[in-house]
Amino acid sequence: MAPSAPDTKRVAAAAKILAAARREGQLLDRLPDDAAPRDLADALAIQEALAQRLGVPAAGWKIGATAPLVQAKIGLTHPFHGRVFAGTIYASGIAIPAGAGHNILEAELAVRLARDLPPVRHGYTAESVAAAVGAVIPCIEINRPSFRTPFAMRGLDVIADNGSNAGLVLGAPVADWPNRDLAAVSVVFRLNGAERAKGVGAAVMGHPFAALAWLAGERAGRGAPLRAGEIVATGSMMGFVDAKAGDAAEAEFAGIGTVKLRLG
Repeated sequence: MAPSAPDTKRVAAAAKILAAARREGQLLDRLPDDAAPRDLADALAIQEALAQRLGVPAAGWKIGATAPLVQAKIGLTHPFHGRVFAGTIYASGIAIPAGAGHNILEAELAVRLARDLPPVRHGYTAESVAAAVGAVIPCIEINRPSFRTPFAMRGLDVIADNGSNAGLVLGAPVADWPNRDLAAVSVVFRLNGAERAKGVGAAVMGHPFAALAWLAGERAGRGAPLRAGEIVATGSMMGFVDAKAGDAAEAEFAGIGTVKLRLG
């Protein structure tokens, strides 16, 4: 059976609500029944419509739910992606306003693409996408859901809400990344100096480039392939940490570097 077409009225209603919530800094309890995505087609169409309403180009992409445990928690059986909007990519050490809702932080390895990833006959693999990677960069992703209780959100609502992304904080590019086993890279995440989480690159679908290959196939299949110059955050290595105003976060990637931010 072919997938259902998006419900255009539902998509327009949801995008209008989510765009207003972002612009006005308001939190939603939920999307109304006539606006909530029914399926993946609705959720992706809402994300596209939200981006159009906001009128801000994408500078890159984030990949979420790369771990089966996270997928099960939010009712998905696959990863998802969202846009990283222009103007929301920062350098390590930045102080960022916390906003009214949750600030969910994740340590990840990001990549900067050196070439496009157009459709290919047999799809992409972790090995084949490596040739398109220009830089590997340690990263903290900032997720700021539009919902009051984000930890109870459905996965479809997360996708509709642009994957909850509010930006990326990047460290220094890893000069010798082709000589490193990125699956073995470990990270320790601290909040106000106290260790809160730790993880490893293999937590991201076995290898961060496996997640990149998945995204390359998704975007190519939708007729909007990944482009040179875009930044892709490949997925959390360590779960997530919920932070609030006044908190200082630090992700220390062993042998690679440290990324820091402060919430004002």
